[in-house]
Amino acid sequence: MKKLIYILLLITASYSVEFTTSKGTYNIKAGMLGIYGTLSTDVNIYSLKEPKYKLDNNWFYGYDISIYNSQSLIKIEELINNFFPIDIAHKISGIDINLQAGKDVYREDDGSIGIAIVTGVSMPWIDTEITKEIISNLWDFSQNTETTLYTYKLGVGANMEKKIHNNISIGARGVYAYQTGTIENDIINSSFEANGVYKELDLSIVGINRQNIDLGIITLPANIYTTLGYRYKSWVLDDINMDILGIGMGFSVGDFDMSSDEVYLGVGYKF
Repeated sequence: MKKLIYILLLITASYSVEFTTSKGTYNIKAGMLGIYGTLSTDVNIYSLKEPKYKLDNNWFYGYDISIYNSQSLIKIEELINNFFPIDIAHKISGIDINLQAGKDVYREDDGSIGIAIVTGVSMPWIDTEITKEIISNLWDFSQNTETTLYTYKLGVGANMEKKIHNNISIGARGVYAYQTGTIENDIINSSFEANGVYKELDLSIVGINRQNIDLGIITLPANIYTTLGYRYKSWVLDDINMDILGIGMGFSVGDFDMSSDEVYLGVGYKF
């Protein structure tokens, strides 16, 4: 995965690059392998991206590499029954990579509208600590486990941008993709297959500096820009099956629904 990121950086660095940082909220609803019920936590999100770089003949490409993690465990107390209380704590981390290539159906100086093919990978992992206090403190049981999802997506995207001032433009982007992949958990030695849908909505306002600005201490170069935006992502896996001991007999083991909301601030440069 590191090699893939390095290759992407080398390809895109000669054209345009933007770095954004944000604090977002991740919501997870699941019922499988150590993750039960609904979780909600704040996460730090760091992204390296180019939402849309315009090429000749109305073609364009874009990319987005995001890394996220929660700073602390999210603790949840659940009660299986009156005798077995369980203390569960989760920590969420992961990486999400999206690539797109497409063509504008409208492109003028004041804006553009385009459609694209979108592909990418998502790899969230959830560290879980489960502690059982059984029969009034007579016996404690502690178990640490990690659940990792590897999903691959392929779908379509649409985007638009509109210049509202010489130096300011607004933009919107949406993605709808089919995703498939595997789920690994270090408690159960079995194979899991997962299928579902990935969705994304991104709204932004961009201000670009079109000439050098002398601030006294430093000079801001032309083509540097800042972005303020809102982004929503959704991963839904509603078809998760386990192959018992690899003998081809599968059965449903649960579902997984993760979404994120973030307000981000970014700075970029067009080379």
